This record gives sequence, structure tokens and C-alpha cells, in this order.
Amino acid sequence: MLRFTLAALALVGSAVAFAPVVPSTRIAPRNTAMHFFGGGNKAAEGGTADGAKRVAAELKNPVVLFTTSSCPYCKKAKSTLDGIGASYKEVQCDKDPDGKAIRAELKKRTGRTSVPSIWVKGTFYGGMNDGGPAGGLNGLAKADMLMPLLKKAGAVKKSGLEAASPLAPLFGNNMRDALGSLPGSTGKMRDDKKK
Repeated sequence: MLRFTLAALALVGSAVAFAPVVPSTRIAPRNTAMHFFGGGNKAAEGGTADGAKRVAAELKNPVVLFTTSSCPYCKKAKSTLDGIGASYKEVQCDKDPDGKAIRAELKKRTGRTSVPSIWVKGTFYGGMNDGGPAGGLNGLAKADMLMPLLKKAGAVKKSGLEAASPLAPLFGNNMRDALGSLPGSTGKMRDDKKK
């Protein structure tokens, strides 16, 4: 019996050694750079909803941040808004099943694929440090335009002091807003540059 077993193993071993080599199906490697920057994972690849409809639905919120979970600028933008007590809706494109379609729609609307993509009352205001009419969230804050914008959107509640003060009309950029609506004004947010 032992001799039969050894002969069978020798026969099988020689058959394996002379078997034709069949090329295996190669699976393309995942783009690790895209994965690092918040794209290329299963959640973002499996989007089924129409990106335009989804973005339009999200933009009905007073303030929306389209982000990715690993983006440092997204974290800074959220920290900035949290620090002033603003409420906002966050859509994490790398975690959302429709993330890929959402980012494609954002590119159509803004010409940008970067995150964060910050929207207030349906208007694009850029990222953390760039884009939009004032240079992103940071530009709005430096120009003292962020709080009035968020208050107007209803994302920040007025403090009791502001609401009860006889100087309430002077808080924020109410004077700038009033002057911007006069006939003959350009309506631009920053018209103080010399031409």
C-alpha cells in the first residue's frame, strides 16, 4: 500500500510540474493616492443617486459643508464654524454612498473638485482658504463678513445683547448691506480696491 501511495504522489507531482501555465486574472491595484485624499474607496465608488438631485437637496440647508473625513482643511472649517456656534450640515463624500456623484456635480457647479466645499443659502463661498467671492471661509472671517452671513442664513442665533440693544441695527455689516442695495452701487462684496 505504501508503494502505491508513493507512486501516486510521484505521478501527481510530475503532472503539476508539467502543467501548462495559465495566466491569472490580474486585479488592478487601488489608487492609493486617491484613497489617501478621500476618494477611491467602496463607499464613494458605489453611488447610485443622481448627483444633481442630491446636491440640490443638500443645498436647501442653510449651511452645507461637503467634506472628506481625512482632509485637514475640512477639519479646520468645521472647527471654525463650531467655534462660533454655527449649525451646519456636513456631507462626507468619502463615506456617503453617493459621494462620487456628489463630487462630480460639485465640479460642474464650481469648477473645483477640492474639499471642503462650503455653501451658504445655496451660494458657493469656497473652501477654507480659497475660492468663492471672498477667498473662502477664512477670507469671510478676515473681512468680518462671516458672522453676518451666517446670521442672515439662520445658522447662528443672535445673542440676547444684540437683540435687546438699541444699537442692534449697527451690529455686523448691516450698513454695508444697506449701502450695497442703493441704486448705482456695484453690489460686489469687496469693492474697496482701486482700479
